[in-house]
Parts: sequence; structure tokens; C-alpha cells
Amino acid sequence: MRKIIFIVIIFSFSLFLLSQNKNKEREKKNKEDSKKGEKVFHIKQEVVVTANLRKSDTFDTSASSHVEDYRVIREKIPYNVGDLFKNMVGVNVSETGPNSIRPVIRGLYDERVLVLLNGMRLSEERSGGNHTLSIDPLQVKRIEVVEGPDSVVYGSNAIGGVINFIPYFPDEYEGERLSFKSGGSVIFNSNNGGKCERVFWECGKKDFGIRVSEIFKDTDNYKTPALKVKNSFCEYYEGNVSLYGKLKESEFRAYFYQMQGDFGIPNRTAIESYFKGNKHRFFSLDLKHEFKSNFWRDLDFKFSIQKHNRHMHILNPLGKEKNLDLEIFLNKRTIEARGNVSFLLGTHNLFIVGTSYFKEDANSRRDRFEINTYNGEIEILPIPGVIPPSEREGEGIFIQDNIFITDRFHIKTGVRFDNVSAKTEFLVGHPVKPTDISNNTYSGSLGVVYGISENLNFVFNMGRAFRAPTLLERFFYGPHQDTVNIGNPDLKPEVSFNVDFGYKYNGEKIYSEFSIFRNRVDDFIEKIRTGNVDPESGMEIETWRNVATGLLRGFDFDFEYYFKDNLFLFQKISYVKGRDMAKKQYLSDIPPMKINVGLKYRDLNLSEKIKLGGEVNMKCFLKQKNIAPFERTTPGYTLFNIYLNSKIGKNLNVNLALENITDKRYHNHLSRINWIDDGMGRSLKVSLNYSFRSQM
Repeated sequence: MRKIIFIVIIFSFSLFLLSQNKNKEREKKNKEDSKKGEKVFHIKQEVVVTANLRKSDTFDTSASSHVEDYRVIREKIPYNVGDLFKNMVGVNVSETGPNSIRPVIRGLYDERVLVLLNGMRLSEERSGGNHTLSIDPLQVKRIEVVEGPDSVVYGSNAIGGVINFIPYFPDEYEGERLSFKSGGSVIFNSNNGGKCERVFWECGKKDFGIRVSEIFKDTDNYKTPALKVKNSFCEYYEGNVSLYGKLKESEFRAYFYQMQGDFGIPNRTAIESYFKGNKHRFFSLDLKHEFKSNFWRDLDFKFSIQKHNRHMHILNPLGKEKNLDLEIFLNKRTIEARGNVSFLLGTHNLFIVGTSYFKEDANSRRDRFEINTYNGEIEILPIPGVIPPSEREGEGIFIQDNIFITDRFHIKTGVRFDNVSAKTEFLVGHPVKPTDISNNTYSGSLGVVYGISENLNFVFNMGRAFRAPTLLERFFYGPHQDTVNIGNPDLKPEVSFNVDFGYKYNGEKIYSEFSIFRNRVDDFIEKIRTGNVDPESGMEIETWRNVATGLLRGFDFDFEYYFKDNLFLFQKISYVKGRDMAKKQYLSDIPPMKINVGLKYRDLNLSEKIKLGGEVNMKCFLKQKNIAPFERTTPGYTLFNIYLNSKIGKNLNVNLALENITDKRYHNHLSRINWIDDGMGRSLKVSLNYSFRSQM
């Protein structure tokens, strides 16, 4: 690893030094332009809100953060929400087929990665099982990813990183006349016969707007180069409404969506295995106010409520004459509120003080039937739900100070205190007994940005973060794939201590970002085998325990070289190594090194009305041999992909994607489908996007 890091650093800084020769020739002109009031040109100026709770250039934030907007999302024609991350440095995807997605940041996943929708946590339990993430790519206008812990701002779960999906809102209309905007998208995927359509309509006038849209998606089972994967289909519908309004110095944004459908989950033995009629409803409200004061800056209040109704249907064979039908129902409701206010002390200190509260409750039932395949007779076999009536509640308060020592020297520091409690009731036949437990913990962080020059920043981060055990980890009971899982009410929160440092370079020809990190997680929660057998199913029992001291080390490297303003070469490298320091063995589900290299061209003008663009890339995943017990070594593989996009006139965009051109057979090390090579085969995707505007 040390040799790899050394090579990357030498390579990137060599290019940096080469670029300085070219930059010197422009330095005089840039200074003259600056004196005239013109901004010096940089190739990359992205704005991120998630990292600092306020708009900041990614170049000026100490955290490693990445942004992808609707244009990049649309060009890649993402097949599922996991495709949104596959081009990002530092982010990987664990999946059980295309409908069960777990984003992985720097080797951490499940509830260790905080997933937000419009700044509020998306409350869908993902720990230890094949669970859906009910976000459609067409719903997302922008993604912001923060790599590394951020518990000071967000509390529990953010020990690996934060992902913020920002949905579409109506435009901020300024005119007095009523304006209208509408359009639609159609997508086809050759691999699974997938069809997806979206239509939207919005209207607004000065300081107010409303947007309504719907999405429908229908896919068959997808194909690998060798076979078609059973139970990998989906069919769902989503509708959403968003509002924007402004009154003087105050503004609000409201968002509601509901997704409902069937989502296949591949299973080694099942005849049928899918989430049936899965439903997720989400509402959020964001209120902001800017003060006309030299002391008070702004106030931000967010509120969300969401309900998730999950129904898992599994049909297994019991010999030649009988099938076993298992129906699992899990209902969950979550309420969350967050608020913060910022103020200035002197001219160098911007303070943010905030508080948060959440409450979630869950209940479940299971129906089990033995079906005679010859005469259709049904025998009811009683079984308890996977979780008793349970609830979890958390309160937190934090203060953060942004210190602007000079224009090039910034410090961000903060501290937070949280209390998270969980309790469950008695459920007949359930092995977990009634429990009421509470955990108090604190978090802290220090971030530094030091500008060596206008184009080069050195960054450093250090922080303590935590994650409270989920309701499923504490109180679950039931089958999960090949074992039976039983929760552990006595789990302690995970606590991490992270250090990372690196640089960000943003020149006229080169953009480069490098970060090396070390994240130690104490009381690491793992699901372990007990050696005992569940008498109901005959399968081995697994349970969650604080058994490990996890140590994750690695680096992220992002590099772009611009031949022209619209033609550039890119290279993204991610590497992480995870060890259990207590057992002296590797952690499970650690991604192999990922290398993404490609060439991209934007906005080639063929005529006044036609613009073309395209990308050719190569994604390499190295062999993963640093494996935990019960894992297997995964061979490395390389995928080749081509993306073409065009804009015709003002209203029409046509995109084409050809992925896995060579129809490579492969297995993703993070996939939970461990009985076949499950990588998707060659796929041709086509999308049409049309929109138009009008005024009254």
C-alpha cells in the first residue's frame, strides 16, 4: 500500500509541477484580469451544502466532497440508484441484484453511511439484510457526497460518510407573469427489457413555484453473460410534488413523494423472492430566514415525516409435493426535526449552533403457510414477527465554529452531545425480551484548509464520530439468506476516530484531489455465527455483537487534465484496507481497489442547433485477496463503456450508453449473490428527454 500511495503522490505532483510552467505564462494575464474585476478562471468550481450546512466551494472545504448534477446523471442513464455512485471516487456499491443497494464509502456501509433526502435522513433499515433504497435516479437532480465522518452536524450513522440526494424543485421564478414548464423522459435498457418513463409539469411566478411529476418503471430479470438472474425484476410507480416560496428574507421548500411497487431479490433456493407492494412515503419541509443584522446571519429549520411499509414474499420448495410461503410485514414510521442558527463574532468567527430530534417506531408480523402443490391445501404455521413493537428516540445539540484566519487559512471545529434510547415490548414467541436502554455520547471534529497558493489547498481533518445500534440490530428475529438472525439488545454504540489529510489543486489545465485516511472504529458491530441451530428452520443462528476494533486505511485520488475547456482526461482511484485489530484478521465486505480512467468531450457544436458529447471509460477492479473468514477471493476484472449524448435545439436531449462492451463475465466482491458470477452483461441504454417552457 505504501508503494501505491508513494507512486500516486509522485505522479500527481509531477503533473502539478509541469502545469506550473504553463500557468506562469498566464499568471501575468490573470493578475491583470483580476485587477479589472474579472474572476480568474478555474476549471472546477462546484458548490456543496452538505459538508458545511451552507454553500461552499468544494475546493475550499476541508472534507473530501464530490458533487454530481442532473447533467452528469442524465448522461450516464443510470439503471438504478447504485449506478449514481459507480463513477465516484471513494464510493462503491454493495448489492443483491439491482433492487437492493448499499452505498459503501471508504469501506463502511449500511447504517454507517448516512443517507439523506433533501437534507433529512432517509429512514430505511439496511442493516444485515437485503433491503431496498427507495430512490429513483430520475427523482434526483443533484448528489452531494461527503467522505469521512460528520457526526458533529448529523449525529448517529455518519461515521463512514454522508450522501445527500437533492430532488427536483421548481425554478426560482422572478417575473410577474405566470410561467409554465413541462416535459418528460423515456428510457430503454436492452439487457433486461427495462422501460422507464417520467413526466413533469411545473408553474410559477415571482417568488413561488410548484412542480408535479410521476415515474413508472418496469424491468424483466437481468442477464449476465452466462444466464438470466431469477427474481431481479422490478415494477414500481412514484409520484412527487415540490413547492418553493419566498417572502422577503424568508423562503420555504416542501417535498413529498410516494413510491410503491414490486422489487425482486435474488435468492439461491427460492422459487419466488421479492418485496411485494413495497411502499415508502416521505414529506419534508425546509424553512430558511436570513437576518438583516451584522451579528445574526441565518436560521434554518427542517422537518420530515416518513412511513415505510415493507412486505417480503418468499416461496421455497419443500420436496416435490409442498412449498413453504413466507410473508414478512415490517412497518416503520420516522419523525425528524433539525434546526440551526448562525451568527458572527467579530470578523473571523462564524458560529453555527443547532439541535436535532428523531423518533422512529417499528412493528412486524409474519405469515407462514405450507402449500400442497397437488391439491392446493394450505396449512397455517404460526410464527412471530421479525421485530416486536419497538421505538428508538434521539436528541442532540451541537456548536460549530468556522474560523477565517486569513483568506487562505480556515479552521472548522465543533462538538456535539447525543442521547439515543431504544425500547421494545413483549411479543409471543420472540426470543428478544422487553428492553429499555439509553446511550449518551459526544462527537468532535477539527478541519483545516491552508492555501499554499490560489490554486493549491492542503486539507486536514480529525474527528470523533458514533453510530447507535439500529432497531433491527437490537431486536430482530428471523431468516436472512442462509442463516437465522437474532438481535442483541445489549449492543453498545460504535465509536470512530478518523484522521485524513491531502490536497486539492484547481488550475487552468489540471484538477487534482488526493486524500489519505485512517479511521478506527471501536466496538465495531458485526453479525457473527454462533454455531447454534434454529429449531424452527434448521438453519444456523447469527447475532450482532461488539466483537471488533475496526481499522480502515486507504486513499482516494481524483485527477483531470483538460486539453481544452470541453475535452479532458480523467483518472479516479480508490483504495481501502480493513482490519479487525482484536482478531488480527481482515474485515468483511471491503471493496477492492477501483480505477476509473476515461476521456470525455462536452458540447461539440455541429450546428447552431445540435451539440454532441461523449465519454469512453475503463473501470478496473483489482483482485480482492484480503478477505475475512467465510469470504472468498474475488478475481479482478475490467469493464469498458461508451456514452454518447446530444442536445438538439433547446428542448430535446438524446443519450446512448453501451456498458460492458466486451460482455465480460465477473463477480462484484461486495455482491451478496455469492453463488454465481452476477455481473450484468452487455447493455445498451437509450434515453430521450424533452422539455418546453411557456408564459401567460
